[in-house]
Amino acid sequence: MSSPRAKEIARRLAQLGTVMYGAYWCPHCNSQKSMFGKEAMRSLPYVECAVDGKDTAAKTPACDALTGYPTWEIDGAQFPGEQSFEEFESILELIENSRPGDATPGWTGRYLEELNRRNRKGTVELNDPES
Repeated sequence: MSSPRAKEIARRLAQLGTVMYGAYWCPHCNSQKSMFGKEAMRSLPYVECAVDGKDTAAKTPACDALTGYPTWEIDGAQFPGEQSFEEFESILELIENSRPGDATPGWTGRYLEELNRRNRKGTVELNDPES
């Protein structure tokens, strides 16, 4: 059974093309699945990254690039680790309030990559949103 809050957060995450990467043996992954409940989790794609997991994607670039489980990919940006409902709501609010209405899927991830690239070159001040 999924709570109304879990279903609403899952709905918002699904609208942003969210994917959960995990491993069947990972206690944090199982905790996330339990927190949402089966009904809400049905709307969130799950990618099994354990080599011996059912329908594993362990040999794919997506799983190879992960630093830990679970990792949530929300609109192209990765958020590693177990997240609370409060953390998901903060992430969603930030993305929904900063993402242009006509943005294509993955906009947030591309935006963050560009900011990181510019920052490494020393061309962006992190406290200057106009840069």
